[in-house]
Amino acid sequence: NFFFYYSFLLFNYFFLKKKVFYYINSNLLLGVYMSTKIITGLVVGLSVLAIGGMIYGTSQRKAADGGKVVNASLLNRFEPVNLTSVVAGLPQKVEGKVLVVDIFNYGCEHCAVISSLNEEVFKRNADKIHLVKISAPFAQWNQYTHLFYALESLGVESKLSADIFKILHQDKQKDLTIGSKALTDLLNKHNISIDSFNQAYNDPSISDKVAKSLDILKAYKVEGTPVMIVDNEKKFSPGVNGGYAEAAISMENAIIYNFSKMNTKPSNNDNK
Repeated sequence: NFFFYYSFLLFNYFFLKKKVFYYINSNLLLGVYMSTKIITGLVVGLSVLAIGGMIYGTSQRKAADGGKVVNASLLNRFEPVNLTSVVAGLPQKVEGKVLVVDIFNYGCEHCAVISSLNEEVFKRNADKIHLVKISAPFAQWNQYTHLFYALESLGVESKLSADIFKILHQDKQKDLTIGSKALTDLLNKHNISIDSFNQAYNDPSISDKVAKSLDILKAYKVEGTPVMIVDNEKKFSPGVNGGYAEAAISMENAIIYNFSKMNTKPSNNDNK
């Protein structure tokens, strides 16, 4: 702009030799030059304000996966739990603990993604929560629900869950039925007796747990996974919270809030 402005002035003065023309054009061109500068300044200024607003409106909080930036507006959303019926086996609160119900299935790819985030939340808040895991017995994943409850009955589910997610969703080996190579290798890897597992898997109590878990899902009105429920009051999920990390953080915030509320002593004013 600067070069163009003075080049045009010199052209008018030395070649056209008309001072009046030079004067008119110089002022006209100066106006154009100044207008360009003003417009440029406004655009830059508005851009800075817009970027600043975006940064201000976005939480820089690190999630459980070690650094994901999450949107603050998506945090702490939840779907209220509306229990219209009480079914057998429905998870109940334990005194001094926050009830957390983790509803998932090994066959669910979204559960595989959020699993590591949730596990970190559970570990950080182990002293605050009573954790109940429920495998959603959807038809296409029924074998994995049986697998979950068999491993849980043996007390080894937490040790194997990460490997199971890897086998199903990274290695793409979908057959984890009794006698399958993938399941046999998994049990051997963790020094779990094949006979003990088979006995647990075929125990009639496992089928009862599968049936009860379906009733529990109906009571919670859960139609997909993953879903995390806090104190039978709030449901969190990637769909409700807009992302995996957002759901995990929102659940943790609810855990911390409920635990602090539970353990806050009433003030003297409250007793009056």
